[in-house]
Amino acid sequence: MPKSSFDQLVEEEQEAQQAQAAVDWKDELQRWLRDLSRLYGQIQQFLEAYIEKGQVQVRFDDIWLDEENIGRYAAPRMTVIIGRKTVTMQPVGTLLIGTKGRVDIIGPAGQARLVLLNDKISKLSQLIHVTVQLGSNQAVSASVSSPTEINWVWRILGRPPSGDVIALTKENFLTLLAEVSNG
Repeated sequence: MPKSSFDQLVEEEQEAQQAQAAVDWKDELQRWLRDLSRLYGQIQQFLEAYIEKGQVQVRFDDIWLDEENIGRYAAPRMTVIIGRKTVTMQPVGTLLIGTKGRVDIIGPAGQARLVLLNDKISKLSQLIHVTVQLGSNQAVSASVSSPTEINWVWRILGRPPSGDVIALTKENFLTLLAEVSNG
């Protein structure tokens, strides 16, 4: 006898609940904080020559984030001061759909986003997973193949509607910093 849609729902929810219980949320938080630290270190390297000349200053403070399962925690926020302009690297969180984390870059002339993505992703559309089921036939699924080991890398998220994912290089980051500072 085939399973009813309610039976399937109950089974899926039990599996999801068991998977969630198996996650070490303290470990996830520590990994996220390490990822933030790695990002900020990379940004400091990009700005190193400017910092050494006293043209740019970098400051850190903690902000409070609250995420489901992880709870309330302190996360570092990075502020870059370029003369009279201030740009803030504001962490948003790690439990986001399709990414392992997001940091908003907020400047006087605009905003941008950095996201922690699977290094195989080059467009946001690749994060979409579609399953189609017609009648009682077998479900047909299409998605990006998921490797067993994911290499998470920081990327610049292009402005809509392109959904481009841009490599976080020194040149790309400095261009982004100029855009959110000057417009």
